[in-house]
Amino acid sequence: MKKIITAGLLVLWLGSVGQSVGIGTNTPDESALLQVQSTAKGALLPRMKSAQRKAIENPAAGLLVYDTDKQALCIFNGYEWQVLSTVNPDNSAPQILLNSLNVSESSASLAIGEPNLTGEKYAFFGITWPYLEGTDGGIVKIYRKANGLWVLQSTFLQATDHYNGDDFGYSMSLVGNTLAVGAPDAKTNGVAKGAV
Repeated sequence: MKKIITAGLLVLWLGSVGQSVGIGTNTPDESALLQVQSTAKGALLPRMKSAQRKAIENPAAGLLVYDTDKQALCIFNGYEWQVLSTVNPDNSAPQILLNSLNVSESSASLAIGEPNLTGEKYAFFGITWPYLEGTDGGIVKIYRKANGLWVLQSTFLQATDHYNGDDFGYSMSLVGNTLAVGAPDAKTNGVAKGAV
């Protein structure tokens, strides 16, 4: 325990004077404040349940934790928590993105494609029951693939005439530049008849 405290104080002191600190190396890179080098062990970030992660007060942008419920690394982007993802060889949306949805949401559908001529890939997630702007009518979250990672966009799709229980996003189909979004319980004159 004494060694751990001494090493921690040394790292804090060296960091405060701006010197690079190396663990497992005597020559840390000058661009790194802390460099950990090993061929047999890894770095272990704080591990916690989703509820504990969400209870962190005023998380800093860039804060990283391992969520044991989602079994994934999570980062706070300054606005909301996101699950970190990697590129799949087949360019499909990683399964980890499905795990990034809040526990209170129920995901219903997924569409992936290149809806513009620039070759950018987009993933659309239909979420039938998020509580948003006073409704649980459903939304579609939009992710764009950038530098090999799926990034949540700031905008989302929602029916202009949404009502509770419409299930907007229950099904989707992307053809060219057109995304068709199904809402099987959309109301007409108060009766659920469905709509696209």
